[in-house]
Amino acid sequence: MQPSVRCSFNSLTCCFVVVPRKCSVVGCRGNYNARKGEPADATKVSVFRFPKDAIKKAEWLRRIPQELLSEDISDDMVVCERHFDSRFVIRNYTYRREFTCPRDAPILDVDAVPTIFPNMPSYLSSPLPPKRKTPNSRRAEMAFRLQRCN
Repeated sequence: MQPSVRCSFNSLTCCFVVVPRKCSVVGCRGNYNARKGEPADATKVSVFRFPKDAIKKAEWLRRIPQELLSEDISDDMVVCERHFDSRFVIRNYTYRREFTCPRDAPILDVDAVPTIFPNMPSYLSSPLPPKRKTPNSRRAEMAFRLQRCN
Protein backbone atom coordinates (compact mmCIF):
# COMPACT_ATOMS: atom_id res chain seq x y z
CA MET A 1 0.00 0.00 0.00
CA GLN A 2 1.39 3.37 -0.96
CA PRO A 3 1.04 6.39 1.30
CA SER A 4 -1.16 9.14 -0.03
CA VAL A 5 -1.63 12.80 0.77
CA ARG A 6 -5.04 14.46 0.64
CA CYS A 7 -5.60 18.15 0.20
CA SER A 8 -8.64 20.28 -0.54
CA PHE A 9 -9.04 23.65 -2.19
CA ASN A 10 -12.51 25.00 -1.41
CA SER A 11 -14.78 22.55 -3.23
CA LEU A 12 -11.92 20.84 -5.09
CA THR A 13 -10.35 17.71 -3.62
CA CYS A 14 -7.24 16.11 -5.02
CA CYS A 15 -5.21 13.08 -4.02
CA PHE A 16 -1.46 12.74 -4.52
CA VAL A 17 0.33 9.44 -4.28
CA VAL A 18 3.80 9.72 -2.75
CA VAL A 19 6.08 7.28 -4.55
CA PRO A 20 9.49 6.55 -3.03
CA ARG A 21 12.50 7.40 -5.18
CA LYS A 22 14.40 4.54 -6.74
CA CYS A 23 18.11 3.86 -6.35
CA SER A 24 20.22 5.04 -9.32
CA VAL A 25 23.04 2.50 -8.89
CA VAL A 26 23.17 0.02 -11.77
CA GLY A 27 21.93 -3.40 -10.68
CA CYS A 28 20.26 -2.21 -7.45
CA ARG A 29 16.54 -2.83 -6.97
CA GLY A 30 16.08 -0.44 -4.02
CA ASN A 31 12.42 0.76 -3.95
CA TYR A 32 11.62 -0.82 -7.34
CA ASN A 33 8.52 -2.89 -7.97
CA ALA A 34 8.98 -6.65 -8.34
CA ARG A 35 9.67 -8.04 -11.80
CA LYS A 36 7.61 -10.84 -13.27
CA GLY A 37 8.36 -14.07 -11.46
CA GLU A 38 10.32 -12.38 -8.64
CA PRO A 39 9.07 -12.06 -5.08
CA ALA A 40 8.13 -8.52 -4.09
CA ASP A 41 10.55 -6.73 -1.76
CA ALA A 42 8.17 -5.22 0.78
CA THR A 43 10.87 -3.31 2.64
CA LYS A 44 11.34 0.22 1.41
CA VAL A 45 14.78 1.70 1.88
CA SER A 46 15.87 5.25 2.60
CA VAL A 47 17.52 7.10 -0.24
CA PHE A 48 20.02 9.95 -0.27
CA ARG A 49 20.73 12.59 -2.91
CA PHE A 50 24.16 13.13 -4.39
CA PRO A 51 26.15 15.78 -2.48
CA LYS A 52 26.13 19.37 -3.74
CA ASP A 53 29.85 19.77 -2.95
CA ALA A 54 31.84 19.04 -6.13
CA ILE A 55 34.67 17.23 -4.31
CA LYS A 56 32.29 15.01 -2.35
CA LYS A 57 30.24 14.30 -5.49
CA ALA A 58 33.40 13.30 -7.36
CA GLU A 59 34.29 10.90 -4.53
CA TRP A 60 30.81 9.29 -4.73
CA LEU A 61 31.10 8.96 -8.51
CA ARG A 62 34.54 7.41 -8.17
CA ARG A 63 33.19 4.81 -5.74
CA ILE A 64 29.99 3.92 -7.63
CA PRO A 65 30.80 1.31 -10.33
CA GLN A 66 29.23 2.89 -13.39
CA GLU A 67 30.03 5.44 -16.03
CA LEU A 68 28.34 8.58 -14.74
CA LEU A 69 29.76 12.02 -15.28
CA SER A 70 29.03 14.87 -12.89
CA GLU A 71 27.00 16.60 -15.59
CA ASP A 72 24.74 13.55 -15.90
CA ILE A 73 23.65 13.66 -12.25
CA SER A 74 20.21 15.19 -11.88
CA ASP A 75 18.42 16.25 -8.69
CA ASP A 76 16.15 13.22 -9.05
CA MET A 77 18.99 10.69 -8.80
CA VAL A 78 19.54 9.05 -5.42
CA VAL A 79 21.55 6.26 -3.80
CA CYS A 80 19.82 3.93 -1.34
CA GLU A 81 21.02 3.05 2.14
CA ARG A 82 22.06 -0.45 1.05
CA HIS A 83 25.23 1.05 -0.43
CA PHE A 84 26.44 2.71 2.79
CA ASP A 85 28.13 1.18 5.80
CA SER A 86 25.78 1.27 8.80
CA ARG A 87 28.08 3.67 10.67
CA PHE A 88 27.35 6.35 8.04
CA VAL A 89 23.54 6.23 8.40
CA ILE A 90 22.30 8.32 11.34
CA ARG A 91 18.90 7.08 12.52
CA ASN A 92 18.59 8.97 15.83
CA TYR A 93 18.74 12.54 17.12
CA THR A 94 21.22 12.87 19.95
CA TYR A 95 21.20 15.91 22.19
CA ARG A 96 24.27 16.38 24.42
CA ARG A 97 24.63 12.60 24.77
CA GLU A 98 21.73 12.71 27.22
CA PHE A 99 18.66 12.47 25.03
CA THR A 100 18.13 10.28 21.99
CA CYS A 101 15.04 9.84 19.85
CA PRO A 102 14.49 8.22 16.44
CA ARG A 103 14.47 10.36 13.30
CA ASP A 104 11.55 10.31 10.87
CA ALA A 105 14.00 9.83 8.01
CA PRO A 106 17.66 8.83 8.43
CA ILE A 107 20.45 11.15 7.29
CA LEU A 108 24.04 10.53 6.25
CA ASP A 109 27.15 11.39 8.20
CA VAL A 110 29.22 14.18 6.61
CA ASP A 111 32.01 11.80 5.55
CA ALA A 112 29.70 9.11 4.11
CA VAL A 113 30.61 7.47 0.80
CA PRO A 114 28.90 4.54 -0.92
CA THR A 115 31.07 1.42 -0.60
CA ILE A 116 28.73 -1.60 -0.64
CA PHE A 117 27.49 -2.96 -3.96
CA PRO A 118 25.90 -6.39 -3.39
CA ASN A 119 24.73 -6.97 -6.98
CA MET A 120 28.19 -6.36 -8.43
CA PRO A 121 31.42 -8.38 -8.39
CA SER A 122 33.01 -8.38 -4.93
CA TYR A 123 36.11 -6.46 -6.03
CA LEU A 124 33.93 -3.38 -6.66
CA SER A 125 32.84 -3.19 -3.02
CA SER A 126 35.64 -1.66 -0.99
CA PRO A 127 35.68 -2.44 2.73
CA LEU A 128 36.28 0.53 4.98
CA PRO A 129 39.02 0.64 7.57
CA PRO A 130 37.82 0.80 11.18
CA LYS A 131 36.91 4.27 12.38
CA ARG A 132 39.80 5.95 14.19
CA LYS A 133 39.52 7.02 17.80
CA THR A 134 39.56 10.73 18.59
CA PRO A 135 42.85 12.20 19.86
CA ASN A 136 41.35 12.76 23.32
CA SER A 137 40.24 9.14 23.65
CA ARG A 138 43.69 7.94 22.50
CA ARG A 139 45.38 10.17 25.09
CA ALA A 140 43.07 8.87 27.82
CA GLU A 141 43.80 5.28 26.79
CA MET A 142 47.56 5.91 26.88
CA ALA A 143 47.32 7.55 30.32
CA PHE A 144 45.30 4.55 31.58
CA ARG A 145 47.92 2.12 30.23
CA LEU A 146 50.77 4.08 31.84
CA GLN A 147 48.99 4.11 35.20
CA ARG A 148 48.38 0.41 35.00
CA CYS A 149 52.05 -0.31 34.25
CA ASN A 150 53.36 1.81 37.13
